[in-house]
Amino acid sequence: MKRSTTENRWGVLVLLALGLMISFVDRTSLSAALADRHFIREFALTNVERGWLNSAVFWSTVSYRSRWAGWSTAMA
Repeated sequence: MKRSTTENRWGVLVLLALGLMISFVDRTSLSAALADRHFIREFALTNVERGWLNSAVFWSTVSYRSRWAGWSTAMA
């Protein structure tokens, strides 16, 4: 049985929303962990390494959101 285009669009939208929610939780958890002194001491992170971690999460979030914005404007 073939799925309609509308059903496919809703499936894609649900997957994108789920990815955005996971991205938000990851970003929030990482920022809280990187501020915790016990976490920093446990992994022996320097300020530079903490910056690299924050930067990696930031750029992946920007990449994801820019694709989302392009997709949503193309669909309008």
